[in-house]
Amino acid sequence: MEIIIVIALAILGFFSWQLYQAKKVKKFKLWLDNTITPELCHVLKKRLINHRSELFPNTGEHIQASCIFWAKYHSRVIQKALQLEIMTKQTIIDAGFHRQYQHILFIEQQYLLPEETLLPLPSENIQSNK
Repeated sequence: MEIIIVIALAILGFFSWQLYQAKKVKKFKLWLDNTITPELCHVLKKRLINHRSELFPNTGEHIQASCIFWAKYHSRVIQKALQLEIMTKQTIIDAGFHRQYQHILFIEQQYLLPEETLLPLPSENIQSNK
């Protein structure tokens, strides 16, 4: 009888730990959604407006589609926010989300764009070519 109680308590403890971990991941996702994603969309909008040309008109539809594309998955939000330096890995560590950051990147890795396919960030070089 004692063995059954010990096993039940162990299972209860394991499920409690899993619930705690799930709440931490949910908190990280909410932090991304409420803090990083709006800032990411704002920075993308500014960059696309500032780098309009005949080749890349960057109309409102382009801007909206870009925000939707990057905000659809948390892993893409992380990827683009790190690329645009909206946040750094140290920011994630300081916020206490390093393990959740690694977890999201692993779970959603199929949604990440390979680094070699990411377009370089628009810079002043584009304007000097005109």
